[in-house]
Amino acid sequence: MKFWDVMATRYSHPDFLLDGYISCGQLRRFIHEAWSLYQEDYLWEFWLAKVNNGKSFNDFKDSLGRKPAPASSKKQRPPDEEIRAIIQASKKVVAGNYTFEDSR
Repeated sequence: MKFWDVMATRYSHPDFLLDGYISCGQLRRFIHEAWSLYQEDYLWEFWLAKVNNGKSFNDFKDSLGRKPAPASSKKQRPPDEEIRAIIQASKKVVAGNYTFEDSR
């Protein structure tokens, strides 16, 4: 619904515009372009409200999604004993034998 509200704000009567795209067989194109505009507006509002580090809007957009994850944040597999305990606890829940005291 929020997307449609943005469309109504941008185009006073988006239903007429939408009908035109449908009659031309370009509904997919309209949705793609409208969604891109919606995302751009959202990023712009976010940048105005939150980004106070001197970056331009274009630099901010370019930096999104390009940060590599630090090596220390990579999750390692838990030990086999812990995995077995989780599986056993899950089986108890599924079987209906779980009690509140079991979680302590």
